[in-house]
Amino acid sequence: NPFKIPPENEIFQLRDAERQRKKSDREQQRSLRVHEKTTYAHQMRARTLKARQPFGDTELDSTALEETQDQLIGQDDPLQLATRDRNVEKEDLASFVAKKREMFL
Repeated sequence: NPFKIPPENEIFQLRDAERQRKKSDREQQRSLRVHEKTTYAHQMRARTLKARQPFGDTELDSTALEETQDQLIGQDDPLQLATRDRNVEKEDLASFVAKKREMFL
């Protein structure tokens, strides 16, 4: 069987190491200024960039990383795609309510 359950002390060590890493990340984020901090979405994008790395490569070179970021930035948001060609007309509240009343009756 290739899958072996690690010993209990190893599991606890991994858990403690993960807690320590998260704690140090939080402390580091606290010391940063607002413009230096990243949003949750940006952190998730960084994770997907790491996941897209070819297996065996430990680091992407800077040009490949920039190209991948440009590809992600160039992708259209689904909401933008859905509303791109729509002709949205502005109407005042009174005409909107009148239209809804007429539709309901």
